[in-house]
Amino acid sequence: MTEEQKIKIRRMRLDGNGYKHIASTLILPLSTVKSYCKRNGLVGVGPVVAMNNDVSVQLGLICRNCGKRLKHTAGKKRKVFCSDKCRKQYWNLHNGGKV
Repeated sequence: MTEEQKIKIRRMRLDGNGYKHIASTLILPLSTVKSYCKRNGLVGVGPVVAMNNDVSVQLGLICRNCGKRLKHTAGKKRKVFCSDKCRKQYWNLHNGGKV
């Protein structure tokens, strides 16, 4: 599975799509999609997965851009992004119409 497919699976799952729909759209085996989702915490009913992801972002448990789990250090400022690459990528996409 390519990185592009992984990103598409994550986005489709967070949009509330089911395993079968994702597998048929991306022309991947159903078991591959299910396994990826289980390993990356995208299990459950589609809309609930999307809601849980939104809550995790608000609580600062996962990266705003890629969805990776964040490791926080006690006594330090809480992280919002997992890396500088993700931070730059996020703000380039969400610049709010600024030039």
